[in-house]
Amino acid sequence: MSFEIKGLDQLKEKLSQMEKKIANDISKKALEEAATPVENAQRRLSPVKTGELRANLKKQNITKKKGASVIKIGIDKSASQDVKNRAYYNNWGANGRAGTFFMQESFEQSKEEALNIIKRVLKEELK
Repeated sequence: MSFEIKGLDQLKEKLSQMEKKIANDISKKALEEAATPVENAQRRLSPVKTGELRANLKKQNITKKKGASVIKIGIDKSASQDVKNRAYYNNWGANGRAGTFFMQESFEQSKEEALNIIKRVLKEELK
């Protein structure tokens, strides 16, 4: 006596796809939450003249880069060229003045908190 189960290969493929989707959803959630302290530090450390630079510091959408999920935090794409220039000059210097390096400093100050958030989200989601 023998029996055959049809569609087992399709079931395996569907389960594999589901696992990938769940893993992607968890990593996106962790990345999104971990980017918040970096964004807040950028706002806190950015130079303020008119407030326009600070108002245009934002998290971008999560994208894939060489197979890894990436989130950019910085000047909003829709910001004026003047705001983009000010961010560049304030970070790297202009007219003989040294830059303030607020973007790099914001990362340095918040990376530990961001890492702890990633760990927390992964623990919560993988229970």
